[in-house]
Amino acid sequence: MIPNLLVDGIPEAIVRSAAHKVYFSNLMWQPGETTQFTAPDHVRALYDHAGVEFLDSVVVNTRPIPASLLRGYAAQGAKPVDNDIETLEKMGLKVIGADLLRRAVKARHDSSVAAAIAIELAQSARRKRRQVEARSPRRQRKEPKS
Repeated sequence: MIPNLLVDGIPEAIVRSAAHKVYFSNLMWQPGETTQFTAPDHVRALYDHAGVEFLDSVVVNTRPIPASLLRGYAAQGAKPVDNDIETLEKMGLKVIGADLLRRAVKARHDSSVAAAIAIELAQSARRKRRQVEARSPRRQRKEPKS
């Protein structure tokens, strides 16, 4: 995500958007890049590169990673990302826990689970916006003078 945040205007456009902004936390460290990073560390890195705090929610994995997978990662110096939910909440983020782990040879996000969460969050945000709009007085359109 970080390269996208380095493009002029992208962070500002993200902040201006009415969309619900969600980060799906990494499952594992990336040796040499994010070794010992917690979920809050990942969020801080995004904020630092964007120059602005822009997230509403963070989705974290709740399923333990099987020992068989962990052994393979340990040889590479990688461990699971510590979610540190308390710190994420102190950062003002809504934390959503889900079984994100795809049943595979590597620790990867289950794309169907992630997609279902993203759709539900988008639909929920849309419903909330519509409720707010329904309670707000409508601006009357001014007819152009001829």
